This record gives sequence, structure tokens and C-alpha cells, in this order.
Amino acid sequence: MKTQARVTFVESFAVSPERLFDALLDHEGMSEWMGARVKVVSGPDDGGVGTVRRIAMPGGGALDEEVTYVLYPRRMVYRIVRGLPIVRFHRGEILVEPWGQTGAQLSWDIVLDSAIPGVAAAIVAILRPRIRAGLAKLRGQLAAEREAGEARPAA
Repeated sequence: MKTQARVTFVESFAVSPERLFDALLDHEGMSEWMGARVKVVSGPDDGGVGTVRRIAMPGGGALDEEVTYVLYPRRMVYRIVRGLPIVRFHRGEILVEPWGQTGAQLSWDIVLDSAIPGVAAAIVAILRPRIRAGLAKLRGQLAAEREAGEARPAA
């Protein structure tokens, strides 16, 4: 039985790559769309390298993720640093690219490994629908924000 599992999402958004990346760097703002409470516990004000975010997991417990690389507005890499001892390796990578004339495409790849066979696959099975639902909610929030901006009269 395998000890490693991977999940990848590719989603398009009708906002600029910069706006999408800004939403992803707003770690505490993830609470509004991810379905879990997220709090920054340490790191720089810009949410970049060295930021540690604590994610309160549904059903109890928490885990900490640390941002290890940021190339604005294109790429962010993070890893679990506390709270999930059954995972011996975790790497999340988010890529944002221009899409069409004014949109952005998000590619989000997560790799997990556990010493216990089947555990990483079980975690991915839990993550897949939650992240997919979260991205749909984020898409709706960004679209509503864009529409509200377009509805304002010019000054």
C-alpha cells in the first residue's frame, strides 16, 4: 500500500493574477472561503516567506503551515510544521498564471507522505472536496467584489 498521495486543482478565475494572489496571501481571509478558521501566528506583515498560519480543523485540533517561498504574483510554497504527526512530509504549491484577456488560472498541488500506508490517501480524500468547495466560494467572492467595483460610479 502506498504511503504518498497527491491532489491537484486547476481552476480559472475572472480576476487578475495579482488580485487572486493577494486573496491567497490574505491567510486570515482564507477563513471566509476555506471552511476552517485560519489565524496568522507569526511572520511578516505581507504574508510572505516565514508566515506561519494556524488552521483550526473541523472536528478539533489544529495544524500550522509555514510559507517557505513566494514569487509575487506567481508562486507560493508552504509546508506543515506542526499538528499532524502522522504526516512525515507535506508540500503545497500554488501557481497563478494569466488566463485569457483579464483572468487568472490557479494550479494548487499538494503532496503528502505518511509512514502509515493509506493515511496520506485518506487525508487527500478529506481535503479534495473541502478545497474544491473553498475555491468555488473564493471564485464567487472575487466575482462579487469585481461586480461591486464595476457598479460604482466613476468619481
